[in-house]
Amino acid sequence: AEFTDAGFRAAMAAIVPGRTNREIEGAAIAAAFRAGADGLSWPELRSGPVSSRTVFQKFYDYHLLNRTLQAGETALMDLGFSYEFYKGDVGRTLPVSGHFTPDQREVIDFMNSAYQSGLKAMHDGVSGDEIIQTCIRYVENHKDGLHSDLAKRAAAELLKPTRWVMYTHGLDMVEIYPPKELHIGNTVAFGPDFDVDGQGFYQEDVSLHQLINPPLPYAAADIEKMMAQLKQSQK
Repeated sequence: AEFTDAGFRAAMAAIVPGRTNREIEGAAIAAAFRAGADGLSWPELRSGPVSSRTVFQKFYDYHLLNRTLQAGETALMDLGFSYEFYKGDVGRTLPVSGHFTPDQREVIDFMNSAYQSGLKAMHDGVSGDEIIQTCIRYVENHKDGLHSDLAKRAAAELLKPTRWVMYTHGLDMVEIYPPKELHIGNTVAFGPDFDVDGQGFYQEDVSLHQLINPPLPYAAADIEKMMAQLKQSQK
């Protein structure tokens, strides 16, 4: 988690309009290895119109879906590094411009609230389906309070079970997918992954009996604040 945290913070500091996906990933990789990582779990930045592509679709493209980041877009950072065979994995949606639009901010905060309801539902013996259904119930019960058209369409996506990803995680990046039942000792990667009209939204953590990820922010305002602080520290 410590090395993944170093890489993720470097990526947050490096994201600006005009840079490419691979440049951002490169900054993350360099920082994580300087911090002590001895391997790569998964470094990936998806942005703009290709943000909704699956992780495997990039391998069918000669340029690996590389593109130049544009102002106003969201960038989906899916990042993890290894140490002595154990692998980290964390994901957040980041604003290329450093600030989300009001509509994007509403989506991020609503998505996070639904996601947190799923984290709270984790306990020994719970099924993966039960956790996902907890998130979906939150969306169903709170979607009428949304204001923007983007957030309302995001809620429609979050009501679909296929927009929630869960798998066990450890020595292999994906050990059991999807997990039928979770028990104490399982390491679980979990979160929403969807797009609305080419704008991608994504969030993921790895949990044991509690989060074992680095303390990265969830709320839109907190993400913006951390990005600004990291960029300032590099000047």
